[in-house]
Amino acid sequence: MSAPFGLNALTFSDVVKQLRTTFETFSDRRTGKNTNYTMTDAGLSAFSVFFMQSPSFLDFQRTMQDTQGKNNAQTLFGVFKIPTDNHIRSLLDAVEPATVYPLFDFVFDGLQRAGVIDAFRSTDNRLLLALDGTIFHHKSYRVPAVRVKPITTAKSAIRTR
Repeated sequence: MSAPFGLNALTFSDVVKQLRTTFETFSDRRTGKNTNYTMTDAGLSAFSVFFMQSPSFLDFQRTMQDTQGKNNAQTLFGVFKIPTDNHIRSLLDAVEPATVYPLFDFVFDGLQRAGVIDAFRSTDNRLLLALDGTIFHHKSYRVPAVRVKPITTAKSAIRTR
């Protein structure tokens, strides 16, 4: 894969490799023989939904497999057995959110090495970053020197953006 920001670029392959490494650490609380899908396949399938433009991820992947002989989950993420949405939820709901925190550091560090982060700095060199869920979940994961400004009304949300 080409590196648009030089040798220090963070590639999609790097991210998928790190995702796989992280998902392999997920504890699997299942007992018995109901282990058709690995925790890694469940994690990668859940993540890959963000890259597919279809209301039914599993159906779309199966259709691609039938018509093209391969699918995006397989070629992009290395997932050969795709769990259903309900199966993904049941497997991943038990995983502690802190398990994936190192992924944020990995991606941020990669983007910083590539020089991408500097484009998001304000004139006084502060880093401007919008994160989904910061209003409700910011206390669960602290990034050093990050200041969260709660938005209390729709008017203030428009002003702060």
